[in-house]
Amino acid sequence: MSFPNATRGYLGPLGDDFPAIFPISMGLLLFFSAITMTYNYYNMKHDTAMLMEANTALGKAARAQLVFDSAYWERVCDTIDKTKANYGVRAKIELLRFDGREFEKVRRIGSPIDNPCVDYEDDKGVPLPYPGTFSISLTYPVLIKSGDAQEIATLRVTTWK
Repeated sequence: MSFPNATRGYLGPLGDDFPAIFPISMGLLLFFSAITMTYNYYNMKHDTAMLMEANTALGKAARAQLVFDSAYWERVCDTIDKTKANYGVRAKIELLRFDGREFEKVRRIGSPIDNPCVDYEDDKGVPLPYPGTFSISLTYPVLIKSGDAQEIATLRVTTWK
């Protein structure tokens, strides 16, 4: 007895594999998505740690002398620039004094002490926006020499890539 329609359910070599192609492709998509997401998370954490380390190193370089006077920035500029280049970051370092209500940027300590090596302000003193999407800003206590006395101030170090 012969069956004339014996090949009716057979779709061919590729047709029988179609049902298996969809789960395999979804598995590959899920696998590569997980790897990409893990890699992006690792890069974000690495950049954060690097910015924090650079910020701490810049704060340490800027506070090599605890009492700030007008000639101090000229001596420390090279150290700050080398530290920034070492970490490949951009930085803004400000010396702030508390006037009872809020912090104000120190413009004078005997003579002008606008930081000559890291200045991110326009001609009118308005801060320029940070070009990066993520920045870290830390504050450190310092002393400012004013005449024969000393007063407490804050050194604010902001780093970004």
